[in-house]
Amino acid sequence: MIYAKFALINPWRKNKFKNLFNWSKLVGKNKAIEFEVIYADYELLEGVFEVSLNKDHAGLDLKFGILGYSVELMFYDTRHWDEETGAWKNYDDDNINS
Repeated sequence: MIYAKFALINPWRKNKFKNLFNWSKLVGKNKAIEFEVIYADYELLEGVFEVSLNKDHAGLDLKFGILGYSVELMFYDTRHWDEETGAWKNYDDDNINS
């Protein structure tokens, strides 16, 4: 996994949060893309870059925020990772898929 985050937090926040826009779409049997815009008064400046494998909802996550407003783009696997078997768990048929 590659994960990098930078954040400046507002110490005078009132913990206001609002999802302003959300769009998601399945782009395959187990892959999805999601775009959202949120407002969170505790974030003055934020940047996130994550690429992950072999974990729940693994994929790409990009986020940038300024003065409480953030945009986030995610491309991820909709399945959960089973640590015991080292494979994706498919809840549709309760079988382990690799």
